[in-house]
Amino acid sequence: MRLERSITCFSNEDDRLIKEIKIECFPIERIRPIWETGDDTEMVFEYEINRNRFDELKAILPEMMSLDWDGKKYTYFLSCHEAERQ
Repeated sequence: MRLERSITCFSNEDDRLIKEIKIECFPIERIRPIWETGDDTEMVFEYEINRNRFDELKAILPEMMSLDWDGKKYTYFLSCHEAERQ
């Protein structure tokens, strides 16, 4: 099973998915310490991204350079799902 991760951005007004950015390279060893993941060592659960975490992830993940923080309009998550078979 191969996992894919993405940053998802949802509207706070109507919970609509606004943007999903696929993460090409996920350095889990650098990202795991940002959250208290407990037993979720592979980080398969969804994690909400607050302002501090947003800035930390932006420094690690080049894919996030296209995002600007707007916590009043949007809620951000680090998401994980099983990759589709090709």
